[in-house]
Amino acid sequence: MKRRETYDKFLQSVTLLSTIDAYERSQIADALIPETFKEGDAIVKQNDPGNNFYIVQTGTLYAMKDDMRVKEYKPGDYFGELALLKNQPRAASVIVSSDSARVLSMSRSSFSKMLGPLSHLLSSRVNTYV
Repeated sequence: MKRRETYDKFLQSVTLLSTIDAYERSQIADALIPETFKEGDAIVKQNDPGNNFYIVQTGTLYAMKDDMRVKEYKPGDYFGELALLKNQPRAASVIVSSDSARVLSMSRSSFSKMLGPLSHLLSSRVNTYV
């Protein structure tokens, strides 16, 4: 219950999820899996299959596409939806730039079930890199 409350408060700060109601947010909070990485770790790699959606909880990350840095991520930012929405491999790698980072991940099946109704929002805000 405490974990759900912590995630719910954090999810309210995520632009994509700020318009959904408390019940929907709690369902998403229950589906999230925390993962911790250290500086230099690649959370996703370009051309790998896309099976998870990610929300940055702490730390900073950057996207690399063909050896070029193309995007920066901070807490509240998300990535991975492009590969899930379009059923394509990852378009870029996402690498941790801070000492450590914590992301909240959601599987493809949970993403489709929970965020499928938000696909119109995701389409307009889709991350063109991952």
